[in-house]
Amino acid sequence: MDREIKIITRTELYNQVWEVPMMNLAKQYGLSDVGLAKICKKYGIPRPSRGYWARKAGGYNVKRLSLPKGDDVAIEINPSIRSQSVYNREDPLAGMSSPQEVDEEPIVVPDRLSSPHSLTRQSSEILTGLQSNELGLVNPPKAGCLDITVSKDGLRRALRIMDTVIKTLEKRGHGVYLSEGRTRTKILEVPISFGISEKLVTRKKRPEEHDLSGSYTFGHSRFVDERAPSGELRLTIHEAENFYIYGCQQHWSDGKRAKLENRIGSFIDGLVTVAVAKIERDKERAEEERRKIERQRQLEEEGRRRAELRREYLAEEARVTKLISESENWKRSQILREYLAEIERRATSEELPFRLEKPLAEWLKWAHDQADRLDPFAPSPPSILDQQCPEEEKNQSSYSRW
Repeated sequence: MDREIKIITRTELYNQVWEVPMMNLAKQYGLSDVGLAKICKKYGIPRPSRGYWARKAGGYNVKRLSLPKGDDVAIEINPSIRSQSVYNREDPLAGMSSPQEVDEEPIVVPDRLSSPHSLTRQSSEILTGLQSNELGLVNPPKAGCLDITVSKDGLRRALRIMDTVIKTLEKRGHGVYLSEGRTRTKILEVPISFGISEKLVTRKKRPEEHDLSGSYTFGHSRFVDERAPSGELRLTIHEAENFYIYGCQQHWSDGKRAKLENRIGSFIDGLVTVAVAKIERDKERAEEERRKIERQRQLEEEGRRRAELRREYLAEEARVTKLISESENWKRSQILREYLAEIERRATSEELPFRLEKPLAEWLKWAHDQADRLDPFAPSPPSILDQQCPEEEKNQSSYSRW
């Protein structure tokens, strides 16, 4: 990585920002993605928003934001002044490849369901023939039907919305299919499930039946809670709840300002955002697994180095001990030979103050053998000491039991 200060014009940096993802470009300059983003903000250089690169890779017709008018000043990029990359709760995908405005036709939900998709037609036949449950909703079966859970009154509208979503996804190259009781699409090779449901509202209801037996009680304040369909529809991305940390939206509902029919584009952008988040999470997990394996490899390598060092240490310690022992034995053999020479001299001159256990010649040969056994430079004569001494037998009395 080049750590030198670089000079670049405002226009040149703008072009680079739209040609290379921020994280990659920041590394080229020796900066963090946050540091480079601050420079762009300072000089009024627009950047691709979340999902731009993913949408571009997915075949979307994306476009650049224009560079605002201004002097084409020279920008000094100093990698020694480096901003640390931090987690941004408001935009956790900032800095990663991410969505951008696209040149696409407005998405319109028709007032009538004409030429429905085969999945829509099949689901309409199934749901129309089902009875509502105790809450007033029609529950779709687990197979062969779109994920639509609405009241009978909201069914036609829900089918029109889902049909529009399906056709829009397929128009953009994302197939829609049914699997495991879910409606699924695949964006950037990431399977995502979604569905549409109707919110329930809780109302206070006065009991219709009154118990006229017994003592009289006031019943003006006696009510029971009743849950019923509200007519408000909601599109849901089921996987989004697993990616909230990436800023993924899960629900799109009817609002005071806009009906759900006017939010289909935002919903499909949400599907793309979830796909990007899934890819990013998989990358993070893969990187975490790689680091885990690398840490384990380092620990094992460190263990091998410690074992090898210990082996070398013990081998060296044994060599030193042997060296010292041999030098001491050599010195002892020299002293012993001097002692034997003195004994021989005194025995010859009959000045030896003690008697030997064997004849002088035989005893001197035995004694010189012991000196040779100590001397590391002399051949070691055989000795009974080379053998292992048997253990002393212990006398044990045995007793008979009657």
